[in-house]
Amino acid sequence: MDFCRTLRGFASHQHKSEIYDEAKKFLKKRIEKVKYANIGQNDFDHWHELNCRDLIQIFQNFQFNVGHAQKWINMSMKYVFIMGLQGFEQVYRHCHCPIDNIILGKLGEKYGSKCPKLSSVWSKLQDYDEYLSFQEWLRSEYKDSALQVDLELWERD
Repeated sequence: MDFCRTLRGFASHQHKSEIYDEAKKFLKKRIEKVKYANIGQNDFDHWHELNCRDLIQIFQNFQFNVGHAQKWINMSMKYVFIMGLQGFEQVYRHCHCPIDNIILGKLGEKYGSKCPKLSSVWSKLQDYDEYLSFQEWLRSEYKDSALQVDLELWERD
C-alpha cells in the first residue's frame, strides 16, 4: 500500500487490515461503476471528488486527506489501463494524473515556473478544489488525458 509511508499511525493500528479491506472493496466497487460508462469530464470529476471524500471518511482517524485519496484512486485507474482491462476505454481521457513528489519534480523540471505550486506537499493536501485546479492545468498542457502525463513522464526514466 503506497500511502502507508505518509499515513501516520495506520501501520501500527490494530484494525488496519479490516480498514484497508473495507477501502479496497469500496474503491473496487466504485471503479466498476465507471466501466462502460458514457460520462463527460465534469461527471468524472464529480465521481472522483465523491470517491476522495468517501475514502477520507473510511480513514477518518488517520489524517487521510485529498492527497492520499487522489493518489490511491488515480493509481488504481492507471493500473486499469496498464493491465488492459476492458470496458474503461471511454473514461481514459477523463482520468487524473496521480500527484506525488516524483511527478511534481518532473513537471517542475519540464515547465519551470509555469507549473503551479501546491500549497503543501501532496501527502498533506486538504483542498480538493486546489487539487482539481492542478488537474485542470495538466489537461490544458496534455490534451489527450491528464493520466497521460504520468505515463509519459515515467517513460522518460
